[in-house]
Amino acid sequence: MAVLALLAVTLPARADAVRLRQAAEAMRRGDARSAVVLLEREVSRMRLAPGERDPETLGVMADLADAYRAIGRLGDALETMQRVLELRLQELEPAHPDTLGSLNAVARLLALHGRYAEAIDTAQRGLALARQAHGERSAASADAMQTLAALLAGSGRIGEALALEEKVLEVLREVRFPQHPDTLAAMGNLASTYRDLGRHELALPLEQEVLEVLRRTQGEHRPMTMTAMANLAGTYAELGRHHEATALLERVLRGRSAESGAEHPDTLAALLNLAGNYRAVGRAADAAPLARRALDVASTRLGERHPIAIAALGAVASLERAGGRGQEAERLALRRLALADEVHGADHPSTLGAVLELARAHAGVGRFHEAAALTQRFVDGTERLRSAPGLGAENRRTLFQELVHGYRQLAYFNTRAVEAETAFRLTELSKARTLLDAMASQRAARSGVLPPAERTALDEAHRRIAAQDTLVAQAATAEARRQAETRRNEVVRELEALQAALKTRHPKYAQLGEVKILAPRDLRGVIPANAVAVSYLVDGDWVGAFVVDPLGASDFVDLGIIHQLADKVALVRRAVGETGSLEKALADAGRKAWRMPYGEVGLADPQGATPEGSHAVSGLGDLTAHLGDRLLRPIAHHLRGRAQWVVSPDGPLAHLPLDLLAFDGTEQRAVAAAAIHYTQSLSVYALSRAMQAQYAVLTGRRSLLAMGNPEYLPADDTSAQRVGAARPSKEPRGPSRLSDLDRLWPPLPGTEAEVKAVAALFPGSASVHLGAQATEQRLNELQASGQLRNFRYLLISAHGYVSQHQPALSSVVLGLRRKTPAADGYVTASEWLTYDLRSDLMVLSACDTALGQVVGGEGVMGLPYALFVAGNVNTLLTLWPVVDDATAVFVTAFFTKLRQGASAAEALARTKREFTRHQRYADPRYWAPFVLIGAG
Repeated sequence: MAVLALLAVTLPARADAVRLRQAAEAMRRGDARSAVVLLEREVSRMRLAPGERDPETLGVMADLADAYRAIGRLGDALETMQRVLELRLQELEPAHPDTLGSLNAVARLLALHGRYAEAIDTAQRGLALARQAHGERSAASADAMQTLAALLAGSGRIGEALALEEKVLEVLREVRFPQHPDTLAAMGNLASTYRDLGRHELALPLEQEVLEVLRRTQGEHRPMTMTAMANLAGTYAELGRHHEATALLERVLRGRSAESGAEHPDTLAALLNLAGNYRAVGRAADAAPLARRALDVASTRLGERHPIAIAALGAVASLERAGGRGQEAERLALRRLALADEVHGADHPSTLGAVLELARAHAGVGRFHEAAALTQRFVDGTERLRSAPGLGAENRRTLFQELVHGYRQLAYFNTRAVEAETAFRLTELSKARTLLDAMASQRAARSGVLPPAERTALDEAHRRIAAQDTLVAQAATAEARRQAETRRNEVVRELEALQAALKTRHPKYAQLGEVKILAPRDLRGVIPANAVAVSYLVDGDWVGAFVVDPLGASDFVDLGIIHQLADKVALVRRAVGETGSLEKALADAGRKAWRMPYGEVGLADPQGATPEGSHAVSGLGDLTAHLGDRLLRPIAHHLRGRAQWVVSPDGPLAHLPLDLLAFDGTEQRAVAAAAIHYTQSLSVYALSRAMQAQYAVLTGRRSLLAMGNPEYLPADDTSAQRVGAARPSKEPRGPSRLSDLDRLWPPLPGTEAEVKAVAALFPGSASVHLGAQATEQRLNELQASGQLRNFRYLLISAHGYVSQHQPALSSVVLGLRRKTPAADGYVTASEWLTYDLRSDLMVLSACDTALGQVVGGEGVMGLPYALFVAGNVNTLLTLWPVVDDATAVFVTAFFTKLRQGASAAEALARTKREFTRHQRYADPRYWAPFVLIGAG
């Protein structure tokens, strides 16, 4: 008995299985407080026997740390987990799975305290240990990479996070089977990062695949399946597919409530997600109780410092503001920002959202000075996110598109606070950002400060990225696109490393590559003496305009709300360029136009009742007069007497030819008042003017390179309908490859006469390439020999293809009969980026070349963007399909005036005015589509 008693005393006591089961069940149903009580008792007992260093004790302590985290006791969670890590490092190998798990857990808890630098350092230690012990391509390394990726993303280093997540998925698909839960989780994490970047076309197929597999392998109501549903719903919502998002989120909320209980953090997150979607579709009355319930429960059960409680504060604050309860919204938004600063840190994306919501709340109660005071903080954080390394131009564009709405709102708040200079800067910051970056980078590369070998290395990296852009855009499947995207991102990172090294070795190269966002005073001497600059700012239907004179003096004019602005612009384009009348354009769009008693033109369902006191509008003149009254008349006092208007449009205004609009309250069109040309932003305009001045002193340039009448393929029975005398650019539905378009393009014999007529204006100084010589191969030969950079004017008379879905594929279509693998006849926007131009003017005598996807923070993407990056100063493009014979006459008349010494802007204005009086071509269809973008 004595021996048995001695054995009973010395045998270590094991964990109480019943108590641990009870704690696990409490955690599952969301009752983390009960779990904490049970686990604290168990840890206290086990520290006595078998002791704190026992592996089982450490496991229970880790569970306790997780329970502390769940109820918002983040300090206790971190202290407990740090003790677990300390003991495991003493008792186990540094790369033991339990030790690595503890390192990851501590890193995540440090991040919840906003201590991202320490968190990232801890996660990097874990990754280094995992790689050293288990190798790069191991599950342990993948886990560590995933932890580090989440922390990098949370600290705003989203490009580095993306690189790790792409690697994680690659590794797990190799070391796990494709449908393993870890692999599916990695797919979901990568999709979430794509969604954060605004890359919904990449996120959506991944999320759909994950959900399909989880439904099949785990069932509809398992936690991972519901997480996948919520993620997919988030992407649906951002794509505007709110009906599908609502159906999924309602299912998630029912499942979370049944599986985990009404107070579980996952259930509260589901409440918030559904509330947000209800609000997006105008169901604020349904959204409000969900958001308030989430806030009440989260604050009570989890503590106000819990991330879900902070998010719920933001949701309720936004609903209070929308409901007109401004003071309460302001109070909640102030508290949310204070907590976000404390928990997430100043640079976390969620904290930036809290800054913007507080600015909106201040503005909602008329405190515009307080709203404006938050501008610099929001801009600083957003610019850090945007400039994060490893993103590349495409990801930088889409990320900024998600954020630029905040710049526009803050610009408006600053105008109300009479902070016009700050508002102007915000306007410039919200336009053409990657174009400005790329133009500055090209200026530095072509400055001559780099040794030839290093310049060649830069050019080769850009060519590789352009090739990957094309592969991404033409990928036939979602997985092929993702893989091409991953390869492009690898090349982007190589280019960034090369550029960083060159900036270190060549300070002048670094200096020339710096981007300058201009203030109005910086435009003194940039804007010509007889000109005025107008920079529009559009946020939804609200429009403002900054007007800057040649001395750098500026004025802001609030143009107010122009209802249905984008729809009205689209109607003008269709009525003039496609249908021939507003009546037909309205019928095609299924709309009717009404002029209201107070002068506004509204668009409505043709079957609806006539608004009282209104009359139907069928003539284009009424619509252009209305737009002129709203866009030009309020600033007419600045425009009168100015021979040239430099216009920086915004949003849908990029597709509106201002020449057509009534000016100054009369029937006179703006085309008669001034030479109008466009620029993506006034900062870009200044850079274009500097390029123009540099080119003016170049010697040895020839006058003209002209291509026309390319050899196209004959139509076959499978080709789309072809357009006879026009130069079509219609985009077929879902072409997977440009070669699918090969037989869409009818011959353009009229372009040969056009090219010859223009070339005759420059005898002995023109290089003409017609028919079999009008090819991409010939263009590439001129580029390779260095001749392409030695032309002042470039004229390409051909078909144009504009892709609204894949701007990188927008192309000038040259000869298709003698294609090669390196030259398929489609000179895409991606390929134009790699050309070296020193041209004062590029004329793309093709259809719709000024169109393209309008990207928030960028403007029109596609050919206009690419040609400026390539080094071209001015580009003449078209806003709708042009007619072959009329275009030949127009282009010849335009070049005649250039030859006589007119500037590009003057030549265009004079040609348009001639056409308004032309016997055959006076209709705006023939002259209004031509727009000049650049220095003028």
